[in-house]
Amino acid sequence: MTSATDELRRLLDERGVEWWQSANTLGCVFTRWHSPLFGDEVVAMENGKEGLVLFDHFMTPAQAIDATLGPGTCRDLSGTGANGEQVFNCSECGCVLSLYDRDGSNNLCTSFIFDYPRYCPECGRRVVECD
Repeated sequence: MTSATDELRRLLDERGVEWWQSANTLGCVFTRWHSPLFGDEVVAMENGKEGLVLFDHFMTPAQAIDATLGPGTCRDLSGTGANGEQVFNCSECGCVLSLYDRDGSNNLCTSFIFDYPRYCPECGRRVVECD
């Protein structure tokens, strides 16, 4: 077994993810586990000096983009919420997050103080400034 494969299996074990090993007729050894993100089995094979190669069965195009390029960006369509508080409003997924004053003076909820998010808490996109 190689160090990358050993490390992968150790990390899977740490997270309580059940994995199993298989091999093909050429002697290639694969590590397999089920991914809740993709809803299917993920297969990893070490490829020499290049590290691990992951194969996933039935990945959607959106999942392929997210996995390789990240979830993308969004803009804050901020405004005022129903009770007059400032809100973050994601331009992509529509998430609305109440933003409370940094000094806690907002009387709606003084125990939770949020800054403007750098990433949308719902879709994970990086928040960029409006053009």
